[in-house]
Amino acid sequence: EGITGIQVGDDFHLGGPNAYGKTGLVKTQYPHLEGIWSYSDNMDQTILLIRNPRWAIPSYHTFLYEVEYAHDWETAYQYLNLTFQGRDPDSMENWIKWRDYRFEEEMNLWCWFIDFYMENGTQYWGNYDFERNGQWPFRFFNDTEKQNNRTVDPHCEFDTNCYPVALLTYEDLMGGDIVKGAESLSKIADALEGKTGMTLIDRDHFECMYLATFENAPFPNNTNRDIQPGLPREAFTFTMAMMQQINASLVMMKDKYSSGVWANQPIAQELVGHFELYINETAYEIDFMENNPGAPTMEPLASYPQELVEWYVSLGKGNRYDKAKVQALANYWPYVQDLYNDDTTNPYKDTSGKPLPNPYSSSSYLPPFVEEAYELGEDRVHGMIEH
Repeated sequence: EGITGIQVGDDFHLGGPNAYGKTGLVKTQYPHLEGIWSYSDNMDQTILLIRNPRWAIPSYHTFLYEVEYAHDWETAYQYLNLTFQGRDPDSMENWIKWRDYRFEEEMNLWCWFIDFYMENGTQYWGNYDFERNGQWPFRFFNDTEKQNNRTVDPHCEFDTNCYPVALLTYEDLMGGDIVKGAESLSKIADALEGKTGMTLIDRDHFECMYLATFENAPFPNNTNRDIQPGLPREAFTFTMAMMQQINASLVMMKDKYSSGVWANQPIAQELVGHFELYINETAYEIDFMENNPGAPTMEPLASYPQELVEWYVSLGKGNRYDKAKVQALANYWPYVQDLYNDDTTNPYKDTSGKPLPNPYSSSSYLPPFVEEAYELGEDRVHGMIEH
């Protein structure tokens, strides 16, 4: 915004009416389940933004907590003005439960998000999993399945080139370092320069613009969480096993993008450099944890995993494909009904084996335009679901 004078948009159109008369950039979490592709073919380039998962995952939960674990746009919008205003001490109990239930999948999603763009649209979800949440009766593909039966997201085939023209990191963009901040702006400028309707300020002023924007960013923003009353970000920790898994996942990603077809690709090698920084950061924290063990914690009760399932469903986040609700989707049900024949793998049941209903998903929670797509037949569905 500072170098172009044009407001940045977002996939849920939360930037206000002035953000969409003319938009040079649109922020999105797509294909993560919290993102949507709402911009059709109006964007023609991709800039990939990453953050150390050690901090990205708890920050994501903090946002979920702030918007009451919103399961729809309307609920999230209702709480939008309460975001980025400190880390509520009352959120710690929820953080531990959410972390314990979601960690492995969120770590995988962090990796798959990067893979999706670097591989120009490789899907890690099935076509009928329209929320891209991998929940029963669907599941996410493993790495072997992704490569052996590669499905490309239609958006990356027909709407835009998903392979990034530039890589940004949250740390460089928001760290307050003038030089790194200006370098990040230069990467954005390289992508926008020469585009119709794009007028950029002189690059000699980038450092000044970065500093002025950083110091005068409107409230609220993420840095306000550190200056408002509440818990510091370091309070939201992972177990030793989780920290080791974060580190191992980063090593895996570094190894992948250091070799083979990626070895000579500049964006891939930039990724490798940042992965190495993240590996060192997490290794340092692991070393600190080993040398400064906290007080012993009690072994979770045998009922704890089931309690987590029931808690997650109660938030409206689990059992999103509740059979009773999906059956009510007349045009969609015929395509997926066979997946419900064997419910022995359904994790969303109470202790008696009775399905746990999702309290927030109405029988019409499939978007109407998706329902209409299924009326056209299976051959027309896959490229139309998000549209």
